[in-house]
This record gives sequence, C-alpha cells and structure tokens, in this order.
Amino acid sequence: MLDWNSYHLLLLISRKGTLTAAAAESDVNETTVARRLAAAEAVVGMPIFKRAGGKLVPTATGTSLLSAAQAMEKALTQLPLPNSGVQTLRVSALPMVIDQLIAPRVGEFSRRHPHIVLEVVASTATHSLARRDAEIALRLNRPSEGMLIIRKARDVRFRPVAARSAVSVMKHALPYFAYEREYDDLPEIAAMKSRHGSEPSARFSSLSAILAAVKAGAGAAMLPDLLFEDEPDLEVLDHDVVVSRPLWIVFHENVRQKETVRLAADWFAEILTDTPKRQDRKKPGKSQSPNPTRELADQ
Repeated sequence: MLDWNSYHLLLLISRKGTLTAAAAESDVNETTVARRLAAAEAVVGMPIFKRAGGKLVPTATGTSLLSAAQAMEKALTQLPLPNSGVQTLRVSALPMVIDQLIAPRVGEFSRRHPHIVLEVVASTATHSLARRDAEIALRLNRPSEGMLIIRKARDVRFRPVAARSAVSVMKHALPYFAYEREYDDLPEIAAMKSRHGSEPSARFSSLSAILAAVKAGAGAAMLPDLLFEDEPDLEVLDHDVVVSRPLWIVFHENVRQKETVRLAADWFAEILTDTPKRQDRKKPGKSQSPNPTRELADQ
C-alpha cells in the first residue's frame, strides 16, 4: 500500500513531466526521485509512468493512482483549522512508524489539541533536529551527539519472514532480500546474512519494496513486527532469530519548554507504548538486543 509521500511524489512527477523537474521542485536529486518511483512501482506491481514525447505520462494504473492522489490532496486542503492560535509542529519519523503507528491515531491528537497541527514527514536523516528541519524525531538509532532529550518509546522486533506460499514450495532454499550494501551493518540485516550464510538475492532502497517482494513470494527478509503481524499470508521462518531495536523520541534541549513539543512528545510516548496488543505468535527463543548506529534505509 502506498503512503501519502508516495502519492505526493506521483502527483509531482505527473505535473512536472520529468524526473529532473520533479527533483528540482522537491529539492532532491534525480536519482532519489527515480529510486522512490521504483519503490512505488514495486509496491503496486505495475508501471506507473511511461515515456511519450520526452515526457513521463501515466499508464492506466498510474491514472487510477493519480485520481486517488488528487482526491487525497483535495481532502487535505479542505480540512478545517481553528480560526486563531494555530501552531504547527514538524515531526520527522520513519515511514513505517508514520503509516503503522501515527496516522491511524492522529485524530486523537487533533481532538485533544486542536490548536496544534502536526506536520509529519517521512525521513531517516539524523541531522534534521540540528538543522531545525523538525522539532521532534522518532528514530531507531539513539543519537549520541548534541544537546538532545531522548526518551525510549518501545522496542521494534524484526524476524525472518516469508510468504506462506513460498515456504510451502522452497522453505530450505528461500533467497532473502536486504537494503543497499551500505546498510549491511544494520543488526537485522547482519542476522539474516548470518542465518543464510550467503549474500542477498536482491537489494532494495526501501522497506516497502522489500515487503512487496516478500508478499509476492519471491523470498524472505527480516521484517519489523509492525508490518507483518497483520498479514495472514506471511509467516515467521525461525522464531529463534529475533532482533530488537529501540524506538526513540528525540527533541532538542532548546525546545523542551515549548508547549507544543511537550504535548506532542507526551502523546507520542502514549500511543507508541499503548499500541493495541496483537496475539504473540512467537515461540520461546533467544533474542538479540544490539545497540544500532544506523537507521532503516527507507527513504
């Protein structure tokens, strides 16, 4: 399933006509735009754009997605806001945290604090707080530099997962997927490599693309419980292989007294630890609790 950031990218490409123009508009390089488009097409499983007359034009699938994106964009612009006293708080978070934990419950925050508008952006960058690009960050790595207030919200557990259809056919010969090579030091990738004793069969720049490949039955991957526990067609391959990574709420010392930051940080702590309990499907086994220094390569 595509998130709003992916839909926004499709709208931008459609309106600009080229990856170069879309990159210039979004202040990123063309390679990044191309990578994000490829990730979106991997999730959908179909081409979204095709080249015609030097421009990128939507395919039939793309046209359908763009219609949905335009409807979402229109709905966002029509959201009612308080007439006065509105304050915007920018939050940077991992895409999976936004999609799985924040977005489903953001209505609670709006009802509780109608004077605060959350502006939640998907990012894995660790420098957003220092540059004041965001006032609160939700991260899987614990920052070690800067005057930061750091609160642990919860643990995110990764397990080796594959589609049931693939397991029934080739359980002992399943290939696995990973991020780009620069992220091989992530504990979940290292655990998968150790389990298989070989290199991944394919590498992707986003977690959503890896999930799409796994759901298609093409292989296995270390996936966070947030993504696979509600997927009936996926199953854990080895319950003894578990990598646990803490999720941190981080903000700068200079903004700790701001009411918006305090209220939002408290709410994040509440919802991230108060996620509805799912039935635990794991078996007893060893777990790993590494101290990671890198984040998910999801953007």
